[in-house]
Order: sequence, then C-alpha cells, then structure tokens
Amino acid sequence: MVKSTDSSWQPYPATVDIAGRVRLPDACAAQLDWLQGKDAIHAWLLVVGLGRYRLLSDKQVRESARLNVVAERVSSHPQPDQEIEPFQAEDSSSAALAARLLQVRLSPLGPGWRLTLPKDRLGLFGRPATKTDNTVYLLFSDGYLEIWSVDHLIESIQAPLDQVIP
Repeated sequence: MVKSTDSSWQPYPATVDIAGRVRLPDACAAQLDWLQGKDAIHAWLLVVGLGRYRLLSDKQVRESARLNVVAERVSSHPQPDQEIEPFQAEDSSSAALAARLLQVRLSPLGPGWRLTLPKDRLGLFGRPATKTDNTVYLLFSDGYLEIWSVDHLIESIQAPLDQVIP
C-alpha cells in the first residue's frame, strides 16, 4: 500500500504531456511500496469519478474480486452467452464499466518513475490532447495515489469547510 508521511496529503502538480506521460514526483513514487525495480510495470487507473483516477497495481486489481471482473472485460472482448435482440441493451453504467479501468504503464525514469496514459483516453484527463501539456494534481486518498484534473480539484475545494472537517 502506501508508506505514510506527513507530505502524503499534499497535492503535487504534474504535467500530462502530449504523449500522455506523467512524471511522478519522487515523493509520490517513494510512497508506493509496489513501485520498485528497473523494469516497466503494468498497472491500472480506476476512474473513481469524472476527473478523479486511482492508480492501482496489477496485484491490487487481480486480488479484488470485483475489479478483476472488470479487468477481464477490459483485457478481452467477451461474447454474450446468448444472442441479444438488437432493441435490447444492457444499462449504460454496465456497458461503460470497461471505460472505468484503464491499463497504464509505469517506467523507471532516472531516479524516479513515469506513468504513461493511453493516448486514446487523454480526453478524460481534462482537455483533449493538444499541442500543449495539461496540468493534473497527484494526491493520496485512502492510501492510494490518485490523479485529479484541475477542474475536479477546484470543484472539490469549494465545499464549505464545516462540511468537510468534522
């Protein structure tokens, strides 16, 4: 999980470049006990909500019965057990499940790590990929490293403090 430090609550600004790469600050990468070694690592981003994405190790996804089902759906193209009539459709939330779990790659970069996002999904991280970089914020929540869009962070900090702090 996460090695707890006082700085783990601090949001870190980061840049998503045109190729979908995000350099993880050393302070963030050092807190992920599963982020080790010299080889690239396959991982997942769970769409917690629009503008909020949770980084998960492959092991965390595979050991979660519920997430593993979604990962299998993402990794393969399952065929229905029976033929469905054209006018019938599964509910939208269920059909979109595969879009809520993204395969990502983490690669060593000097002394730190770089997260590579799927280029075809960059529009989920604020604005569509353009010739300019996009800013996101990295922060820890419930022991997980998350990527937040600027819009989501701004929206979230607008809640009155007496509703947030008990």
